[in-house]
Amino acid sequence: GAPRPPPDFEAARHGALLRALVDGDAGEVAADEVALLKRTGTWHVVSISGLHVGLAAAFGYFAAWLLTRPFVLLWRSDLYRWIAAAGGLAGAVGYAELADWGVPARRAVWMAGAALAAAAGSRSVDPGKALALSALGVLAVQPSAVGSIGFQLSFAAILGMILVGPRLA
Repeated sequence: GAPRPPPDFEAARHGALLRALVDGDAGEVAADEVALLKRTGTWHVVSISGLHVGLAAAFGYFAAWLLTRPFVLLWRSDLYRWIAAAGGLAGAVGYAELADWGVPARRAVWMAGAALAAAAGSRSVDPGKALALSALGVLAVQPSAVGSIGFQLSFAAILGMILVGPRLA
């Protein structure tokens, strides 16, 4: 069939909320929708997070991996892992650009970049080092971010997962 046009968020009943779910721009979401999401503890779904950026990175990685498969059959090289990692980073950066580079998106891009580089280099990922690298990357661009609640919550949440997650498993 013919390709479908992109969704027309403005025509949808909850179009502003749909747009916020895609790109994190919640400026046009109706006050009653905001209140409902906050009351139910689901307001965070409109925040661009590591999940969003990670999915975009995975999509970019997989697309680049697929594109290199015919060449891998002809010529074996570690270069293809790096090309796939670059595709993943392009996906992460592209999505973060779409979401206006909020602190959680920047953190996620740096962490995805560290994970992709480690995977391309056949190394394991140290989550603590990836988090530290992402903090340095975010603060190198915007030192004042350290005082923002978004920075503090984003990094505290990931640090909590790193420290508590293995104990729960």
